[in-house]
Amino acid sequence: MKFEQPELNYNYEDLEPFIDAKTMEVHYSKHHKAYTDKFNASAEKLEGTAEEIVANWNSAPDNVKMSIRNNGGGYLNHSLFFSILKKDTKFEGEVAEAIIEKFNSFENFKEKLELRLQNMEQIEIKEINEETGEAIVQVKEEVELFGFLKLKVRKEFRLNEDGEVKEKARWFNRFEKSLE
Repeated sequence: MKFEQPELNYNYEDLEPFIDAKTMEVHYSKHHKAYTDKFNASAEKLEGTAEEIVANWNSAPDNVKMSIRNNGGGYLNHSLFFSILKKDTKFEGEVAEAIIEKFNSFENFKEKLELRLQNMEQIEIKEINEETGEAIVQVKEEVELFGFLKLKVRKEFRLNEDGEVKEKARWFNRFEKSLE
């Protein structure tokens, strides 16, 4: 079975200024493509949908088990990510209703969210190169926001000897919602 990347319903530049075209292009054509190719290679002798194969990763042959979990998971997560991005969308639905009910407007929510995010970082130095003075710093955040949205973020930055960000090494995040 061959799994494919979902077709985009937009051009890379259509999501600007929220996500720039180059980021979208690299994320889709390289990053997601790599997950797709590696997942296909490891799942080629397995039967089922992508969701079934990933859900049963622990039953896969030992030589592909971890690839199924990692690359299959990456394939599914990114397929969902790219399929739900849209241009010219309306702020509506269950989450929108909960935000409006709690904050009276989306603008109020954004202001309170920005204030809340300013002071919640946990910083750890992961590595320091004694010769160059460069460091990799990891910022971890895990916080429940407003009682219905949990944000988990881990960012890694490579800093130069002056403490300036040289490059973003890694960036992981996950939102979880609970509308009880």
